[in-house]
Amino acid sequence: MGIREATLADTPALMELYDGSLRYMASLQPTVWRVVPQSPEFAQNAVIDPNASLLVWDENGALLGLAAVFLHEAEEKPIRFASRYADLDTLFVRPAFRGRGIGTALLHAAKQWAVLQGCNHLELMTLGENSAARQFYANHGMKERNIILWTSLPDRQD
Repeated sequence: MGIREATLADTPALMELYDGSLRYMASLQPTVWRVVPQSPEFAQNAVIDPNASLLVWDENGALLGLAAVFLHEAEEKPIRFASRYADLDTLFVRPAFRGRGIGTALLHAAKQWAVLQGCNHLELMTLGENSAARQFYANHGMKERNIILWTSLPDRQD
């Protein structure tokens, strides 16, 4: 029981976790996200990517949570410093198992992976409507840095 790196053999369970994450996002933003089946190659490519880590919470062979973290390099630009950072693309725990510290453990493991990769920070995006996630990340010392504002526009008339 605990955290380990995902393997290609985990593909079906990884797809279930990704599907759960997508379904939750679609429940919060139904006009933005579609729940469609993802190709198994989606997870498999992440498992074998040398610049990624798919960390899973394994409990007696059942995967209860996932943290997908990817390494990025931002080149120096005239107005921006170079940066090596980790992007926490997905952090998802099956709803029936939330509140047990699985998400906290996965977040900590993602941070540790980022440190070992020589990253200077970890970043992520979460939906504005996901108040539980926003509070979770705030409780773990993360701060909002960039805020994206959004509005719908009327249909275009040709």
